[in-house]
Amino acid sequence: FSTAHTRIDGGATQRNRPSTDASLSWTSLADGRQQFQLWRDNRGKRIISIPQLLIVTPQDELTAMELMKSQLKPGTPNNEINAIMGDFDILVTPFLTDTNSWFLKAADADAIWFWDVQPRTASLRDDDRREISGRKRVQGWSHGHGRWVGWYGTDGTT
Repeated sequence: FSTAHTRIDGGATQRNRPSTDASLSWTSLADGRQQFQLWRDNRGKRIISIPQLLIVTPQDELTAMELMKSQLKPGTPNNEINAIMGDFDILVTPFLTDTNSWFLKAADADAIWFWDVQPRTASLRDDDRREISGRKRVQGWSHGHGRWVGWYGTDGTT
């Protein structure tokens, strides 16, 4: 996650995290949603990427539910509508390393992918005297991530 993803055409840098880390709130979530709409590809054309999943820690589960299910904007006395109500599904996971971190993921976002870096080799060994048959197979894998587009997130604040 960065505030300065560069474009090949030399256009303005783009971000998939807040300028300064922010805890989960209506304002920070609305900012993340807006960033998805501002992204451009390396030729300056708009990217269609719609956030669909809000990933939070158990400590932010209630805040996430309040943000997604309240009809009125949470935390204000002004009867404003909650413009982000129901926009995202919520995934609560205890496996994030920071209890204040949260992330938005688009349906088309690259997550983790694997590829074969070592050709598969197999060997077979038979020992008729002992009635033993053995098989050995060796294969190597590596993994990584795809593009940054489709992801937005922050470590939050303490």
